[in-house]
Amino acid sequence: MPRTWDQSTFVFLSSRSGESLGRIERRMLASIGALVERGATVLVICGPRSPLAEESAALGATVAPYRLEVGRYLRVASRLRKYLARYRPVCVHSTGVRADLLIRWAARELPVAVVNSIACGAWPRGGPLQRWLDRRTMRRCATVLVDCEGLTDRLRELPGVARGSITYDPPSVTVPRVITEAADGVASPAVERGARPLVGFASRLEVARGAEHLVAAASVLEERGVDADVVIAGRGPALGAVRRAAAGAGNVEVLGEVPSLPAVLAALDVCVFPSVGGGAPTALIEAAVLGRPIVASDVPGITGLFADGEEISLVPPGDPTALADAIAALVEDPDRARRVGELARQRALDDYSTDVAVERNLRMYRGFMAR
Repeated sequence: MPRTWDQSTFVFLSSRSGESLGRIERRMLASIGALVERGATVLVICGPRSPLAEESAALGATVAPYRLEVGRYLRVASRLRKYLARYRPVCVHSTGVRADLLIRWAARELPVAVVNSIACGAWPRGGPLQRWLDRRTMRRCATVLVDCEGLTDRLRELPGVARGSITYDPPSVTVPRVITEAADGVASPAVERGARPLVGFASRLEVARGAEHLVAAASVLEERGVDADVVIAGRGPALGAVRRAAAGAGNVEVLGEVPSLPAVLAALDVCVFPSVGGGAPTALIEAAVLGRPIVASDVPGITGLFADGEEISLVPPGDPTALADAIAALVEDPDRARRVGELARQRALDDYSTDVAVERNLRMYRGFMAR
């Protein structure tokens, strides 16, 4: 007879480090809250200073602060195995290469379903040894959730991996949070609407996000006499390089860190995500939720999220001229830009909200409970 929620235990494990929650961890947190509301017992294992620890405890989960240290795999795996033996969970859901590898090892031959969540931009992962272990132990997972359809095919080619175990789980955002932050957040005086259309990027500034290509596209727009200003907002390791690239550009302002990225996105006439690496920036989904027209690179993780030409404008990565062409087409046709933004908003609300994603997770967990 299948177990009920109040008869079931679930374990969540993250080896991600950072001052803020990543997109997958935010999804996990929403799932943790939904499980607790249904009466399930939830154990969360993460670093002692992880924001996931504090927020999970606030939801009513039991938190075991434990650092998943490199070089102590056998000891840590043994500790995790003791947790699994004590709590006898229905499943254990992990994210982060160390967490994934350790839980696959710790859960071997135990009656627990292992679920890994892998982001498109995070594969292949780690160093040579970690990559080798990743490939060799993936077959131990009941389900691998990936946020990029292209990655599903690559993982299904690994030795011993069942095709049905790799599941596309698109990125999502918490819609009420995005709307509230956009309405109540402070953007920057530089993004107040003026006479000229405002084009921009507002996301974490990493090399893979390609913000320097927007600077180059801004030069093309200026040469063509396209009436638009460009702003770039966000913090991250590529901020210095972007500032240098924009030095002397008359129509570009690099804002750096701002109080609210959604507030910046909401103020833009065209949102641009010129990625050169895989994965969909969370800010791209946020821009869609806010109904902003989007120009983005045609890269794994972004391709397929929205219908090209109808809900988004996709361009080849690393091509500032194509980027400028797509931006100009939207700037010079505001009616089309509004239609594109509204269609993207509808798609985001239907398919990419955290509520929809949590329901998918709950269906998955119920499947494990029935075994």
